[in-house]
Amino acid sequence: MKPRGSEELLGPPFSREDGADMDAGAGTIFRISAKLAKKIHQDYEQVLPPSPNPFLDWSADLFTANRAQYILISNSASLYSVAIYGKGVTRETHFFGDTIAAMRDVMRADGFLPIFESAIAPSFYPAALAKRENRSVIGSMNDFIFQARLRLPRQDISPYGISSFLNSTLMSYIDYRPPREEFQNMVREYYLARR
Repeated sequence: MKPRGSEELLGPPFSREDGADMDAGAGTIFRISAKLAKKIHQDYEQVLPPSPNPFLDWSADLFTANRAQYILISNSASLYSVAIYGKGVTRETHFFGDTIAAMRDVMRADGFLPIFESAIAPSFYPAALAKRENRSVIGSMNDFIFQARLRLPRQDISPYGISSFLNSTLMSYIDYRPPREEFQNMVREYYLARR
């Protein structure tokens, strides 16, 4: 079964052409909360080192606001975030498919589509789930969730609207810069390193 949202993206999910198992370091790492692991019926106890590619290392948490479930996915280095609806995400493949589709949409709107197409989409699969460990990232995501819960009851905001709002919020973890700016710095460093 192909994950939702992956129809236009590169490569088959979860496997190589020769059928060999993939190394967890070869694709995206999602460091998930216990709540999200329970929702998608997955074991999240493995501990993985940081990805050598910071564009492929993300943390995710499930939260409820205004009686609706959302999943917040934040880049572990920059806190650049994408939100998706939690409803209907009951399996790992749903989570991966909805996440990559939302990443593509949010990054396209922010002008990051080239980095998505060159550094994220080609290496997205096979994605691996791991336990969250970085307390600073967990704390920052808890701040994001608190802010989203405050904002959501006052107005009907889509996951895209949540993503846009959070990506413009100043965060202490990244020296009081907004995640969008920090992600832009990562993009700049990526292209400078390739020259």
